[in-house]
Amino acid sequence: MAATQDWSPANFHAFAGAAQLDATYMAKTMTGGHEDLAADVLKFYRWIEHLRGNVGPTNGIPNDYVTSVQDLLTAFFPQMQPNDEWMPAARVRSVGDQGIVEVVTLADFGTATPKERLQIVDGATALGYIFSVATPPANPTWLSYYLPLAALYCRFLYLAYVLDRTGGANPGVFDASADLPQMSCVMYAGETHTVRYIYGATAAKIPGDDPDRAAERINAPVMLDRYRREQVLAPALNREVPGVQIPRYSPRRIADLATRLWTRLAVTAEFNSLVDPLRTMATNLQTSIINIYELLPTYPPGTLQALPLARVFGHAVWKQALLTDLKIIVRDRFLHPAAYDENNLNAPVVAAWENAIKNYIAPHIYLKTDTAFAVNIADPASQTAVDIAVNQIINPLWAQFRATFLQQLEDLFQEQMNRPDHTPFGRCAETYCVAGMLSHYFPHETMDHVRGISLGVPAVGSSDKFSAHFGTPQLGDAAAKSPYRLPCINCQQLLPLYNIDMANYNIDIWATPDRNGKDPY
Repeated sequence: MAATQDWSPANFHAFAGAAQLDATYMAKTMTGGHEDLAADVLKFYRWIEHLRGNVGPTNGIPNDYVTSVQDLLTAFFPQMQPNDEWMPAARVRSVGDQGIVEVVTLADFGTATPKERLQIVDGATALGYIFSVATPPANPTWLSYYLPLAALYCRFLYLAYVLDRTGGANPGVFDASADLPQMSCVMYAGETHTVRYIYGATAAKIPGDDPDRAAERINAPVMLDRYRREQVLAPALNREVPGVQIPRYSPRRIADLATRLWTRLAVTAEFNSLVDPLRTMATNLQTSIINIYELLPTYPPGTLQALPLARVFGHAVWKQALLTDLKIIVRDRFLHPAAYDENNLNAPVVAAWENAIKNYIAPHIYLKTDTAFAVNIADPASQTAVDIAVNQIINPLWAQFRATFLQQLEDLFQEQMNRPDHTPFGRCAETYCVAGMLSHYFPHETMDHVRGISLGVPAVGSSDKFSAHFGTPQLGDAAAKSPYRLPCINCQQLLPLYNIDMANYNIDIWATPDRNGKDPY
């Protein structure tokens, strides 16, 4: 993937006729040493008009998709008049007072007979659909087609929505702001499988300086999340894997929920009643370690000094260690409720206390003298003291506190269950991609060999690195944030539910040295 590729016809071809795409659409129009953004935006909309003028095989659109492409162009890309300098694309479908989609465009997709239909409600997705149904070249590969078309998709999304206003006091003002679609995605079947691919994106926001649509700007993101989750992702998952549901909670919320649980536990009388036994535990542990070490032949002269108990139980490091273990418990309760079993909590809770002893309490017992000697928890003697504390002190304390812990965890879970579902599943660029790759759109195909990659739209769309070639060294930028994105934590949770093998899915992004985002494994 790191090899340089140029834009010659031998390496890349997309659409046909008057709508054929080439490197000129990636190159910036320069005037006086600066990009003439208005000219580039106009070039994009002229391309839309070329496509609209003859939607069909002549322009690279198969007959099966002509009607759908025409409908999407009409819905999201208003027709330009000969003297128009630009015609801004629609961002999202109209939103009612309750945040409900009022108009939906249905678009045929896939190889099933009769065709399955995608429900498209925003312009960025509409453009991705058009890119997805254009006739590909024979034997398309990642470098010959999917990646360069992904770069062009980003460039076109940028040009379609960089105009911030449709009228008013400042018509035609350019603003590469957060109102642009932020991410795009392409998923495709591996190059040794049946040709199957789809492009998608996050939605463009309603412009912030359009006073007539202020309420809609507030409603639209929540509406789109909900609509794309409930009308696109959920039905697709139910058909592909009956009985499996989209998680009600985003993995991004787990840390917050764990902190809430810690706070609730800390104010309970039962928790406070453990302070004295915990202090006794620490004293006994320290005494055990000191007594054992005094018997060791390598023990230097002097007296061991225990860490003050107030620092043991009030230290942020120890609290953070316990919060880490709480997050694991909260994650299992909230994200995997069907498999959750409270009887399995004993081991991780006891392990959390053991971890605190090993990694914080024990290492902070030192000699009073200047001799450099600290407790080495790897020594058998130290391990013996820890085992004594766990078996004789921690287990009884957990037995005493277990009922309170489980009740607080369950109360938090039920409170969250009664709240409106505002999870962000449906927001990501992968939304339409994962739905459109499923077997009811492509019968007899499976998801285990699907690959994918996401690209940052503002970074790629505004770049000047693509006029001559594309590929990893050119698409990335060592001096800036790489446009390549690993799946976010939500998608890491979601995509495997659709039987996507994440190790296979990430093959192309793992081959990109300058990828951005946390590695998923």
